[in-house]
Parts: sequence; structure tokens; C-alpha cells
Amino acid sequence: MTVRVFAGWRYEESDVGRPDFAAHGYANGVPMGGDLMRMPERKSPTLVIRALRDPDGANLDRVQIIKGWLNSNGELQEKIYDVACSDDRAIENDRCATAVGSTVNLEFASPIWYTP
Repeated sequence: MTVRVFAGWRYEESDVGRPDFAAHGYANGVPMGGDLMRMPERKSPTLVIRALRDPDGANLDRVQIIKGWLNSNGELQEKIYDVACSDDRAIENDRCATAVGSTVNLEFASPIWYTP
């Protein structure tokens, strides 16, 4: 699986489909793990994410962002956001609205489409 995540202040939804996705990501923000600086006033950062499955591997079910922070008591908090779901499933209340169903061949512990 290949995952690329960039954060910036002016990405557009259409940027995900750009043929120069990585170059555009680096030119207009920071990659996953980088420090996003110089926050414009009253502006929230935007993330662009591209995830590709291994051509010989199982399909992807969803892409998630996990936000972690310390609350005012110094306790670790966490929130999970589904940001993309396979099969054009809707997202409701920050999660995929329906399950994808089983994609595992239990007899062979492999993707359902693969039988040794």
C-alpha cells in the first residue's frame, strides 16, 4: 500500500487527481510528518490524501485520519475520522455509514478473490 498525505492552507479537492500530485503537494504544503507553519488568521489546514493498494494485494476499505491531543487535564484524547470509503459508501458522523462486508476467504486466509 502506498499512502501520501500533505497538509497545507490552500489545497482544493481536485488536487487529489492531479498527475503531479506529489510535486504539487510538496510545493504547496508539507508531507506527512512535517511541521505546518505560518497559519493564516482564521484558516484551518487542508489535507490531501492519496492511498493506493498493492496491485497484488487486498482492496482498501477506507482511509482514516486519527486526531490525537491532550485535553485541559493533560489526558490523551483521540478521534477517528473516515475520510474516504470504498464502493462509494457514504460517510455519516465521521464514519463509513455501512460495512464493506467480508473480503476474506476464511479457508485460505486470503483475499476473497484469491484461492491458492
